[in-house]
Amino acid sequence: MRVTKRNIVLSAGFFLLAIPTLNAQESLYPYLHLMDDYFTRSSTENNSITELFTAEATIRSITYNQDGTQKINTFSASSYESELNALRADYKLFQEPVVLLSQGYGALETFFCSVHTGLIHKIDGDTINLRSAQSFQLVNKDGWKIHHLSIQNENPWSPISDNLWPKELTASISNGKNISESQASEPFETYDPNKVYNVSEVDEAPVYPGQKSLLQDLMKSFDVTLQEDESHSPFIIEIAEDGLASLKYVNDLSSSQIENAKSFVNSMLIWYPALKDKASVRCKMVMYIK
Repeated sequence: MRVTKRNIVLSAGFFLLAIPTLNAQESLYPYLHLMDDYFTRSSTENNSITELFTAEATIRSITYNQDGTQKINTFSASSYESELNALRADYKLFQEPVVLLSQGYGALETFFCSVHTGLIHKIDGDTINLRSAQSFQLVNKDGWKIHHLSIQNENPWSPISDNLWPKELTASISNGKNISESQASEPFETYDPNKVYNVSEVDEAPVYPGQKSLLQDLMKSFDVTLQEDESHSPFIIEIAEDGLASLKYVNDLSSSQIENAKSFVNSMLIWYPALKDKASVRCKMVMYIK
C-alpha cells in the first residue's frame, strides 16, 4: 500500500510533494517509510504492526453507530492489532491513505490524513467502504516510531471535506457499500460542525503534540503567553477539525506583532483537535504576544 507522491502534502506551506520515485522520497523524508510500512502491514494478514509503535503508544478510535451515538475506544499497539485480526477472521482488510498533511520539528513529525478502508467479506465477497480521518504522531528514537494514533471514522452527518477526499483520487472507490451514505436518514447531531467553539465549551481542549515543554519552548521563543498582562497584546488562533492552526483576531496587534504571530502559528505542529460530543470540532484559543 504505497504512500506515493500522488497523496502527500508536506510541511508548513503544505505543498504537493513532487519527487520522481518513492526511494527518493524516503531518502529525503525517512519517516515516509514508516507510514508506508504501517499501511502495507495493516492491509496484510499475518504481518504484525506492533513493532512500528513505541512501547508506550496509544491508539484512540472514535466510531459512530447508526443511531448517531458515538464511542471512544483506547488501545495499546498489541490490543489494536488484536482488533484488526478479529476483523480479518471474516473480512479481507486493506487501508490506503488518500491525502496526507505533515508538519515536523526535529525528532517529532505529525501526519493528518484521510484514509479509505475496505472490508471484503471472505465468503460472499460483499465490500464495505469506510472513510476516516487519522492523526499520527511520530517520534525518532533510534528510528522513527508511531507514538500516538487517533482514528475518527466519518460522521455520516458531517462528511469528510472534498479537500481531504478529492474526486480525482477517489473516483475508483465505487464498488460496494459506503457506510457514510447508507447510515441514518434523519440527522443526529448534538454539536454544530460550523461553529468555532471556545475552549470552555468543548469536552476536550486542543492538545499540542509531544511533551508540554515543546509548546512552552515555542511560545517562549516568540514571547507568547497564555496569561494576560500589560506588556502583552491578545490575539486568537483557531484549531481546525484536522488540527491545523490558523491566525485569526489580530486587531489589537501592531504590524510587527502580527508578523511575529504569523511566524509563531506557522511554526506549530498539527494539534490534536478539540472534541465536542466525541467529534472533532473547530476551537479558538486566546494568546498574548509582546
